[in-house]
Amino acid sequence: MFEPIDKLRGICQKKDYKKTGNMMARFITRDMALYITRLLIPTGITANQVVFITVMLGFISAVCFAFGSAFMTLAGAFFFQFWYLSDHVDGQIARYRKTSSLTGTFYDFYAHYIVHFLVLGGVALGLYIRHVDFRFLILGLTACFSVNMVSLINDCIYKAFYNGLSNERADIVVKTGVKTEGKTEKQKSLPKKIFVFMHKLTEIHVVMNMITVAAIIDFFFDTDLMLFEGFVLAITATAVWIIKLAYIVRGKEVDRKYSELFRGR
Repeated sequence: MFEPIDKLRGICQKKDYKKTGNMMARFITRDMALYITRLLIPTGITANQVVFITVMLGFISAVCFAFGSAFMTLAGAFFFQFWYLSDHVDGQIARYRKTSSLTGTFYDFYAHYIVHFLVLGGVALGLYIRHVDFRFLILGLTACFSVNMVSLINDCIYKAFYNGLSNERADIVVKTGVKTEGKTEKQKSLPKKIFVFMHKLTEIHVVMNMITVAAIIDFFFDTDLMLFEGFVLAITATAVWIIKLAYIVRGKEVDRKYSELFRGR
């Protein structure tokens, strides 16, 4: 038995959903997404599972674009549109099930970047395959980079806000003498030690020095160390972001850290 759309609209939509966001979201997508939400509610699917599905839709779109043919490009555009529509469902599901959280919001935002890189990278590859011209690949990758840089500006603003609040919280603790729960150093398990090491390998200063050393060795000894290093870095960085993302989402780390910093504010 499906619930009436009018009832779901009052539960699943934000009160100001017609006033905030872009015009497409306000007047088309959010209302259309509600019908998908209505179908999914009886299945018991969670908001985080919906986010994962949207990433898969983005991946399918990217693969279609990468073929470069007119038909597959059209298919890619269709899946890209379907991704955007589905991207509005997870929030509606969360509000219906009363499971909204900061960690869920973080996961959704992070998924956006994954899809943006996948799809725009697929478009770039498709342009190259279709025209066999590296200028199109460079153009597509430039677009991929630039679009994500635009989105990153807003995220950096919010990160600055977070740091500002963190510093303000620290000042309040110092000035008022408020006691906070001390963190005790725990002995890290072997898997955690391995992860910490892998994480260090992906830090930009470490990457920079590794590249420099590899470049020097390759220059003097005519080796392929740079190629090997690139392969290792790609595998390591991929493993790190997947493990870290899973840890944050499953453990609701964003909510925990926010509570630690700002409870009582």
